[in-house]
Amino acid sequence: MDISEIAMKLDLVENKLVVRKATELRCLCDVKFECSSIGIGEICKAVICLEIAANRFEVIFDRQRAMRLSGMSEKAYNRSFNSLQNVLDVKYNVVSDTLYLTVSFIDRYLSSHAIKRTRLQLLGVSCMLCSLVLKDPSVSKDVLRAHAKALKKLGMIFQ
Repeated sequence: MDISEIAMKLDLVENKLVVRKATELRCLCDVKFECSSIGIGEICKAVICLEIAANRFEVIFDRQRAMRLSGMSEKAYNRSFNSLQNVLDVKYNVVSDTLYLTVSFIDRYLSSHAIKRTRLQLLGVSCMLCSLVLKDPSVSKDVLRAHAKALKKLGMIFQ
């Protein structure tokens, strides 16, 4: 069964980015390892790739319907989902450019502002969020403008 057919059954067919990303993940899955060796069938693999892609683009995903479609129990589906996430390396997919940008933001802020030690973690998380938003190609220009406006109010330095 094709990914677009499964996407139709999961009401995801209108979201082309999700279907395209799921197709890419499925191909990557085929290249990285043989799914049948850990008991993941073709339909289940496609369903899980669609879920990973939907999560990536923050699209609502009906996991219960997906499990029924995959033909697996909840426990088996969750185990397969975690295995594929680990194999595809999408669980904590933060590229080094994002980390460098985060550190740069923290350095820039600390070079011009005194901050209490108890607020360092908040600063780090805020800078990481900004870095992720700036590095994510799917983020719209409106979201970027809103972040820039909020950061100016917070006094961040981006020059």
